Amino acid sequence: MRATIRALRIGILGAGTIARVHARNLDQIPDAQLVAVADLSSERAKELVGSRGAAIVPDLDRLLHCELDAVIVCLPPFATAGVIARIAEAGVHLYAEKPVGLSLEAALDDLDCVRSAGVVSASGYMWRSSSLVRKACELLSGRAVGLVQGAVITAAPPPVWWRDKTLSGGALVEMATHIIDLMRLFGGEARRVTCVGARKLLQSAGCSVEDVAAATVEFQSGAVGSFGLSCATSGGRWSVDVVASNVHLHLNFFPEQMSGNCDGLPISQIAEVTPFIVPHGFSGATSWYWSLYQFVSAARSGDPTKVGASFEEGVRTLALTLAFEESLVAGGAPVAVEHIE
Repeated sequence: MRATIRALRIGILGAGTIARVHARNLDQIPDAQLVAVADLSSERAKELVGSRGAAIVPDLDRLLHCELDAVIVCLPPFATAGVIARIAEAGVHLYAEKPVGLSLEAALDDLDCVRSAGVVSASGYMWRSSSLVRKACELLSGRAVGLVQGAVITAAPPPVWWRDKTLSGGALVEMATHIIDLMRLFGGEARRVTCVGARKLLQSAGCSVEDVAAATVEFQSGAVGSFGLSCATSGGRWSVDVVASNVHLHLNFFPEQMSGNCDGLPISQIAEVTPFIVPHGFSGATSWYWSLYQFVSAARSGDPTKVGASFEEGVRTLALTLAFEESLVAGGAPVAVEHIE
C-alpha cells in the first residue's frame, strides 16, 4: 500500500461505548479525520458524531462509499462475521475491536482476505501499546520464561447481549481476552490448555455466561501458565505475572503499574499519563490512544509492522480463548490450540 500524505479519512462502524472512546482519541490525532459513522441507530450515531461534521450512514455498504482510507470496527461479537473481509476486499485499512470473531473458521477466512488485500490491519489489544508492556518485553528479552499467570477479577459489562453467551462468546472470549493476549505475548504460542468454569454468582434471568473460570496453559516453549477469572464482583484486578531467568514481573492494569525484580534489583514503574488524553472510565486511557495512533501512523505510511497488535495477533488470541472454551465445555479435558500459519 502507498503512503498517504493527507490526513487519513476514517469511518467508524458501530456507535457504542468503544466507538465513542475511539472518536475522542481521533480528535487528538492531527493525521486522522473522522468522516463517517455507521450504525443501525441513527440517534446513537448522531450522538457520537456531535459537532465533528462526519456523515451518518446506516450500514457498512454505505460506509464503504464514503471514500475512506480506514475503518474502525466497533461491532459486538455476534455482528462481526464477514465484515473484516468486506473491508479488506475494498482496499481499506482496518482496526478491529476484540474479539475479532466468535468462530475461528470465520476469523481465518477474514485473515486470508486481509493478507490477500495487503491492507494495514490492527486489533484492539490496546495494552500491547502500553509503555509498561513494552518495558516488560525489554526486560524479558533473551531470557527463558518459565511461568505466566493471568487474572481478571471484575464486574460483568452492562450490555444485555453480553450475558447471552451465543452473542458475546462468554467472559473468556469477549472480556478476559485482553489478559490472555498478554499471556501469549510473554509466554509465546500455546500448545495445550485445560479450563473449568461455572455460573455461581451472576443470578440475572437469561444469563448463560460462566462467571468464574480457572485454566492452565502449556506453551510451545515449555513454559507453563495459569489463568483465573471472575466477572461477578466490583473492583478487582486485571493482571499478569511473569517469571523468567532472574526476573519476576507483576503488571497490574487497574491502575497501570509494574513491580517486581530483575537481576536482584527492585522494579517499580507507573505508566506515564499523557495530559491531552481524555479519561474514559476504563483503565489504560493512554494505551487506548497509542494503539489507535500507531494504527493511523501505520496506515498513512502503508507499513503494517507499525501497529501495536495486528489482526493476525487477534486471530491467534481468538484461537487460544476458543481452546479454553472448548475445554470448559468438555469439563476440563485437555484441548490442543489451533496452530495458525
